[in-house]
Amino acid sequence: MLDLNVAADIEQSLMRKGHPLFKDGSVYSNLYTGGAAESSFCASSLG
Repeated sequence: MLDLNVAADIEQSLMRKGHPLFKDGSVYSNLYTGGAAESSFCASSLG
């Protein structure tokens, strides 16, 4: 996941397939946000 745009594209694809794992939560330092309300340092949201 060195390409942030690729991480964002993959996350969008996963979000269309089901319920976000972290919908009402938060996530820190991960590849994907998982639909979290608050996310910090996630590759898919940096690009």
